[in-house]
Amino acid sequence: MKIKSNGNFKQHRIKDSVTVICYGKKEVWNSRAEAAAFYLEGMSSCSGAERDRYANIYLDLICRKSVCTDDEDD
Repeated sequence: MKIKSNGNFKQHRIKDSVTVICYGKKEVWNSRAEAAAFYLEGMSSCSGAERDRYANIYLDLICRKSVCTDDEDD
């Protein structure tokens, strides 16, 4: 994305950071894609309640929420 400023063009990168809250721990990821890959891998390698937690976060990530949580009610 290029933004014109005072006649000069400056290139700016759009930040795609996301906050994830899992097991009550807050973590900020600089890349939504990296976070989604991590939680997808977690879903694939876990079962039961832990898999459900990762699935809730993964769904929030692909729905582009700014804060993703393992809580079903959010």
